[in-house]
Amino acid sequence: MNNGIIFGRDTSFHFNRIFDAYAQIKYNKFSYFQSNFGFDKSGRLVNALYGPYFAYVLGFILLIVKSWFRFQLVTSFLVFFTGGYGLFKLSKRLGANEFFSLVSSALFMATPWLAGWINITQFTSMGTMLLPFIAILGSRMLDTPDDPINPLSLGFVMAIITEVHLLSSIFAVLFLIPCFIIGFIRSSVKLQMFLKAGLSVLIYLVLTSNIWVAMITVFSKNNVAHPFSNIDMASSALSIGTGMMSPTSLGLVLSILIIFQISWMFINNVDWKIRDLTIIGLVFIVLSSNLLPWNRLAVEVPPLSFNLQFPSRIITMGAIILLAMIAVTLTELSNKGISIQKATRVSVIILSSLLIFEAYSNTQGRAQKWNDDNMPINKDGLVHVRSKATAKTIKAAYKDTNPEKAIVLVKKPIPDYLPLHAVDQTKVNLYKVYSDEILNNESGFEKHAYKNGVLEIKWKDNKKGQKLIPAFAYQQSRVTLNGKAIDPKTTKLGTILVDSKKGNNNLTLRYVQPKFFNALLVVSIIFWIAILIGLLVTTL
Repeated sequence: MNNGIIFGRDTSFHFNRIFDAYAQIKYNKFSYFQSNFGFDKSGRLVNALYGPYFAYVLGFILLIVKSWFRFQLVTSFLVFFTGGYGLFKLSKRLGANEFFSLVSSALFMATPWLAGWINITQFTSMGTMLLPFIAILGSRMLDTPDDPINPLSLGFVMAIITEVHLLSSIFAVLFLIPCFIIGFIRSSVKLQMFLKAGLSVLIYLVLTSNIWVAMITVFSKNNVAHPFSNIDMASSALSIGTGMMSPTSLGLVLSILIIFQISWMFINNVDWKIRDLTIIGLVFIVLSSNLLPWNRLAVEVPPLSFNLQFPSRIITMGAIILLAMIAVTLTELSNKGISIQKATRVSVIILSSLLIFEAYSNTQGRAQKWNDDNMPINKDGLVHVRSKATAKTIKAAYKDTNPEKAIVLVKKPIPDYLPLHAVDQTKVNLYKVYSDEILNNESGFEKHAYKNGVLEIKWKDNKKGQKLIPAFAYQQSRVTLNGKAIDPKTTKLGTILVDSKKGNNNLTLRYVQPKFFNALLVVSIIFWIAILIGLLVTTL
C-alpha cells in the first residue's frame, strides 16, 4: 500500500461512522442513536440504521490500532482473509481439491467486489466477505436431503451479514430461496426442513431486532433522506468485457473462466448439485447485467435507484458460486490424466496470475496517489478540506494516533438519513444545503457530549435573533435552549433554528429512544452470546 491511505468516495462517510463508535467506547459516552462525535457532532442518526453492532466492532478495532492507516491495513486483511477462507471452505465442501480451492480463493480476493473495501472504502465488500458462508449453508440444502438445515448456523450467519451490510443480506436471501425450494422438493424430511427454516427465521429476527425496531421507530415518524438516486442504473450494470476486471466488468480472465464453466456444464453430464448451483450463479450474473432495462426499472420502481443503486452489486453472490463451481470443474478435469492435470494447472496459474496482477496494479495505482506531492484527497466538489490543511498535514493526520485529527480536516456532506421537512429530495441539492448549513456554519460553536447521550452546544451572540445551529432534530429529539424545553423550527434539511439571545447561549439535544429499547438490546446481546456458545458446543 506504499505506506499510505487509499481514500475512496465513501471513506469520509464510513470513517465518521466508525469514529463515532470509537469515541463512544473510548470516553464511555454511549449514544446508540444520536451521533455525538462523528459527522461534525451534529446529532444525526446513522449507525442505528446502518450496521450498528458492527460499527462498534470496527470502532473497537480503531481503539486498539489507534490510527486510520493501521485501521485500513488491519480491516483490509480481515476482509481478504475472511472472504478467501470462506470461498476455500465452500470449494472444498463442493468437491474441489485443495489446490483449486486455493486458486478460487485467490481469484475471489482479486475481484473488485471484495477488494472494494481497500480500493474505495466500499462497505459492500464487508458483506461480500461473509457471503461464501451463506453459500455453504445453501449448498447443504441441496445435497443433504435428510438434514438440510442447521437453524442455529443459518440464523446466526444471516444475522451477522445483516448487522454488517443489509443489502448483502438481501443477496443472501435471493440465493437461499432457490436452494430451499430445490432442497425442499428433494428432501426426505420436508416437515422437519420447514420447521427448522422457521426456527432459523425466528433466531434471525431476535438477533437483529435492534435493527428492525430502530428502523420502524425512526422511519415511522420522520421523512428520512435516502441515499442518492442513481437514475442511470444501466451505466453501472455488469458487462462481460475483454479488458481488465472492474466493478462493472467481468474482464477477460473471469469471463473466460465463467464461459468455460457454463460450457462444461452443458457439454458434460455433471452432478445435479453442480448444475443447480451453476444455473443459480448464472441467474445472478444476468440480474446484474445490462440485459435488464435498468433505467426503466429505476423510473418504475424508484427504491431500486437508491437502495440497490448499482446493478453490478448483484454479481457478488453469483461470482462466489461460480468461482467455487470452477474449482470443482477444474478438479474433475485434472483427474482425467496426468497430462491433462498438468495442462489444467498451468493454464489456471497463468490466468490467475494475470487477474491477481491486475488487482495488485489497481490497488498500487490508488495507493501511489498518497505519495504524490499533490493533495492525496480527491476534491470532487463534495469533499471539504480545511482551508489551512496541506498535503503534509493531511497525511500526518491519517497516521496520527488521534484519529479525530483526520476527521476534522477532511469532511464530506452526505445527507443520508437526515430528517427532511417538506422537500422533494429529487429536486433539491441536499449536498450543497448540508455544506451551507453544517460544514460552513461551524465557526463560533462549542460542542460537548455527555454520558446520558446529551449533546450540548454553546455559542455567544452580540445581539438577539434567529440562529442556525449546526445540528439536526428528529421527531423524537428533545431540545432545550438556555434551560427551557423548546420545539425548535427546522430547515428543510432538519437543521435546528432557534431564537438566540444576546450573550451566552446553551442548547442541549437528545434523541429519546423507546423505553423498552435498552431491554431489547440486552436480550439481543444475550441471545448473540447464547447462540455463539451453542454453535461452539455443537461444533466441538
